[in-house]
Amino acid sequence: VSHWWGEPVKCFVACLRGHMRDRQLAITTAYWVCAYANNQWQAGDEVGDDPAKSSFRRAIDKSVGTVTVLDDTATTYTRIWCSYEIFVTLTTDRGSQKYIYDVYSAIAEGSNSVGLTDGYAVADFESARFKSMREGMFPRGLVEKALECKIDKAEASVETDRVHILNAIAGSPDLNAAPATSHAEYDRINRMLRGCFAVRSLGLALSSECTEEVAGKYARAMLESRMAEMNLDMSLAKDAKLAMGIIQTALPDSLETLAITWYSAELGSSAGTGIAGAIRPLQRLKHLKIDLYYAKVGLDGGAALGECIGSLRRLEKLELWLNGNELGAFGGSSVISSLPRLCELKELFLSVDDNGLDDEIVPELVTAVRAMPSIKKVWIGLSMNRIGDECKNKLKECEAELKARSEPVESASSSERLAEDHRSP
Repeated sequence: VSHWWGEPVKCFVACLRGHMRDRQLAITTAYWVCAYANNQWQAGDEVGDDPAKSSFRRAIDKSVGTVTVLDDTATTYTRIWCSYEIFVTLTTDRGSQKYIYDVYSAIAEGSNSVGLTDGYAVADFESARFKSMREGMFPRGLVEKALECKIDKAEASVETDRVHILNAIAGSPDLNAAPATSHAEYDRINRMLRGCFAVRSLGLALSSECTEEVAGKYARAMLESRMAEMNLDMSLAKDAKLAMGIIQTALPDSLETLAITWYSAELGSSAGTGIAGAIRPLQRLKHLKIDLYYAKVGLDGGAALGECIGSLRRLEKLELWLNGNELGAFGGSSVISSLPRLCELKELFLSVDDNGLDDEIVPELVTAVRAMPSIKKVWIGLSMNRIGDECKNKLKECEAELKARSEPVESASSSERLAEDHRSP
């Protein structure tokens, strides 16, 4: 737990209770808290001169995640040991094991709390909408302060701690030397933390009266973060044009995983063309999810998305939830014809329910799937279209072929159940 000792204990406890609730952790789950874990009568022995050998670092190395308890003035981000904990949390490479970073703050005078979580919490049921609603009460003022944080300006009760930590962050061989007043590593960590906050609180900002100036701060923080993963939910945006502007200007080309969710906004063809234009430069993408639920991007929007997707040659997993977008035969065919160009694609989830499609789309779809050299898993949703039994049987034949490769294709009939599980209108 990364926190400032000055917050009321009531608020501190409320934050950890909220964290356990949202993550649905067992009552036996242990939290490491320096105030209680360290011997405060011999704090020097616990900390030492090298932060990498301190009790703080050992605790992080043995944990599965860090949760910041953010007080009502965001003092946490002005304390040097908290800065060091964030530095280790955001930069340590654990290989395939994801290290979680959550931020919680007390609300209602400490009687409850709300958190910005790293990905979905269990309480979100893997729903972007549920996540946005849960996080909607996070104090906006704290987000704005976090977007301006500078860990190199953090303070310490013991000056030698500040010297040691800044030198450790900068990679200086002499931890006791006067620390650099500016350094590329300071800037990198600041950008990472700001980007982290910007991505997680973007939906929260857009759900209120967000000005162009504030939107610009979010876009800059995201673009400069050089993050590898972003999950953006624009469903609650009051100003669709402003939200689209952020998508078009804020995505760094360092992204390897990107999810964009926008429910029931009836955005029109500009949504398809706008998102396609923003994604096309992201040539490092390996996992892409686009969830436009009844956005009505139409023929032109579908064509733009298809052309863009076909250019992302490193994709290994593609999720397209395009239900109710009035794609028609042209838009649907544009998306499907892009698939064989994805030579490294292993997993495809394609839901095009209620798009005015007919039997002619099925042979195109089967041909496209058979032409994908690396595909292992395919899920197709075609309900509420004019698809006859004969064409459904063709999909089943394709399913049988893929079983020989690896995992089965789910047929259109079974897709109706999965699509229903995915969301309700």
